[in-house]
Amino acid sequence: MDGALTFLWMPALTFAASLVLVPAVRGLARRVGTLAYPDSVRRFHAVPVPLWGGVAVCLAWLAGILVVRLGPAAADPALADLCRGLLPAAGLVCLFGALDDRWELPPRLKLLLQVLAVVPIVAAGYWVDFLIIFGCRIELGVLGIPLTVLWLVGCINALNLIDGMDGLASLVGLSSAAMLALVALSRGDGHVAMLAFLLAGALAGFLPYNLPPASIFLGDCGSGLVGLVVGVLGIAGSLKTTATLSITAPAVVMTLPMFDVLMALVRRTLTGRPFDVGDREHIHHRLLERGFGPRQVLCLVGALCLTTGAAATAATIFRMDALAWITATTLIVLLIRLRWFGHYEVGLIRAAARRELGRLVHFLVRANVSGTLRVPLVGTRSVPDTLAPPEIDLDVGVIYTGERALAGRLLSTLAASAEGLRIRLILVDNQSADGVEALRHTVPHTLVLKNTQRLPYAVNLNRVLAVSAARYVLLLNTDMYFDPSAPCLARMVQLMDAEPDCGVAGCRIYHADGSDAPSARRLQTLSILAARRLGLGRLLRRTLDRYFYRERGRGESFDCDWLSGCFLLVRREAIEHIGLLDESFGKYFEDVDLCLRMARNGWRVRYHGSTSCYHLEQRASRRWLSADARQHLVAYGRWLAKWGLFTSKPAAPARHPAKPAAPARETPQPDASARHTSIPESSARKTPQPDAPARDAAAAAIDAYPAGSSR
Repeated sequence: MDGALTFLWMPALTFAASLVLVPAVRGLARRVGTLAYPDSVRRFHAVPVPLWGGVAVCLAWLAGILVVRLGPAAADPALADLCRGLLPAAGLVCLFGALDDRWELPPRLKLLLQVLAVVPIVAAGYWVDFLIIFGCRIELGVLGIPLTVLWLVGCINALNLIDGMDGLASLVGLSSAAMLALVALSRGDGHVAMLAFLLAGALAGFLPYNLPPASIFLGDCGSGLVGLVVGVLGIAGSLKTTATLSITAPAVVMTLPMFDVLMALVRRTLTGRPFDVGDREHIHHRLLERGFGPRQVLCLVGALCLTTGAAATAATIFRMDALAWITATTLIVLLIRLRWFGHYEVGLIRAAARRELGRLVHFLVRANVSGTLRVPLVGTRSVPDTLAPPEIDLDVGVIYTGERALAGRLLSTLAASAEGLRIRLILVDNQSADGVEALRHTVPHTLVLKNTQRLPYAVNLNRVLAVSAARYVLLLNTDMYFDPSAPCLARMVQLMDAEPDCGVAGCRIYHADGSDAPSARRLQTLSILAARRLGLGRLLRRTLDRYFYRERGRGESFDCDWLSGCFLLVRREAIEHIGLLDESFGKYFEDVDLCLRMARNGWRVRYHGSTSCYHLEQRASRRWLSADARQHLVAYGRWLAKWGLFTSKPAAPARHPAKPAAPARETPQPDASARHTSIPESSARKTPQPDAPARDAAAAAIDAYPAGSSR
């Protein structure tokens, strides 16, 4: 390549070409309707934004290559050889991406087209036949072809996945291309450096239109193009050389995008979600949740990419590949330790490892007991073939009706959240079509209750409460899940232990997008009903604020009227005292009724904001014409018939006695509202005794159920 000035004015050319082409392509995208519409799930921009920004970047980049081929590098055989394979592949990736932006192709078809698009690269001879890592040469032979395809398709999708915020993919692509150009220059690969600088110039011209608030997006055509070119240029210079950094430089430069892809694969695999279903848990989403602004996230991610690129460049110059790997590893560890990104996925991995280890131990013990391993047991006591679970601290009740992905996500995070506790899962199979066999081994100690017919929600919860033998019972919706790095359940049990007069407790709950889902609420009044059911929330904002306790800090702990039934941690002793749930409510208001009965019998209802979990709330009851909305209104009518319109809990509930020697307070009989599902009076003690066994009450309550409800 002739002269250093060429590496300066040629990127300036693509920069100017991109500045001119972007407005024209933006107008074309508007005319043909290729727009990204807000969906309140992953796209939160105010108005539809045109796609196809990658078309402008591609045209500007090709224009720069054309000028270079006709001018300074007309006789450069290395550049001609590289362009012979790269340009057709880039054109195909941009074309397929543009079609996807316009018509949203199926994910599997997109993946197939991406594989087809990288075929020209391999056909031109650019595939990895050996790897050199820390000076060790590893021959791959023909296995290098699928490895090269995997690398290039991974780069395409890495930039695609990270393209979830204004300017982010453009900035990552710009910094990666610039760093790869410097790496190529340090190796003497001028043709690779020129193509990288041309791409960096085109992205720099596009970036002003893509910064927040963006007027145009790269789209799949742009993110795929940038990912492909960066992936090809990352390995192009090393395929014809024996440098000891042949794999280190491209891998370290792409550290951040590839780490995001790896965490997405881990997250979706361990939570049972399909790979082609997007989420809001990528690195930029996590940083936004941590309180960073959009431009701050751009600066931080850009700085991280420049750091890894600088490390790769320095390692190339000084022939110290360990320097690049240490830098990349340090940045990843910092992201995890600072809880900015990756800590959730690491928690999932730890939980999965503990779960698999528990299964192995359980299998070995069972095999030992049954004689399969032929290991003699010392002693004369006979051991039953089925292992009884040890004494447990917490029973977790989940009602399963067929939501496999949701239940898988919940159960995969359950053990990590209960770190240090002995837990048992009580899984009620409420006539699901697919059964619970695939889920029953997720938690080492699991009790499955199978219904012969589909039963109402409150009836199933009573089944859980009736067979529970732990100190506490957690009633969970299937669409809940936990942050594996935060021991929510362990913390909640500690708080319950510290407050022996607390009968039921709840924690802070977030929606999947990080917004607050108030779980502590006051009893409903006519004004609250009007605000929530008649769309008068704006006029009655103060009423709703009071209903959701918004005058209290979300991180505080306080007594409340009632807690959302999606997460209810119930003291077994309190259930023995007041009786089971009122089954007449079915699906709704059973939680309100339980909390009110707790308060009227002297048990506290506590909200703890110091720990949290997540709720993928469907909110079906808020759609007027839905079956859930009708059930909600019917349940509210039953509530009014039972408690009246102006119901209130005691102003200052008496503290539940913690010692038998304390002066006995007068306690009412268990509520008649518990109906036939209440624990029999003989086992429901009026003056609770903390050291009395709970199994007798559970056994008595099980008798209330028909024999058809088998284990």
